[in-house]
Amino acid sequence: MEVEKFLRDGKIYIWKETFDIIKSRKAYPNAFANIRDKNDITVVIKQGKYNKKDAIKIQKNWKILTFDMVLPFDLIGFFARISNFM
Repeated sequence: MEVEKFLRDGKIYIWKETFDIIKSRKAYPNAFANIRDKNDITVVIKQGKYNKKDAIKIQKNWKILTFDMVLPFDLIGFFARISNFM
C-alpha cells in the first residue's frame, strides 16, 4: 500500500475545536455525531456543550481528523500506517 501517495494527493485537516465523546441518555441535534445502537447513545460534541446530567460516561479532549482524499473501499491498514506519519 502506498500511504505516501494518498497523503501526497490528499489533505488532512485537524479541527481547531476540541470534542467530548459521551455515553448519553439523549441525542443532541447540534452534535457532530449521534450514534445510537440497541443499548445506548454515543454523542460526539464540542467540549462542554452538553448537559452533565444526561452524560453517563465522558471522554474529554478529542480532536477530529478529516481526510480529504479518495480511498478505495478495500483499503486495509490505512490508519495503522498513517499513525507513523503523524
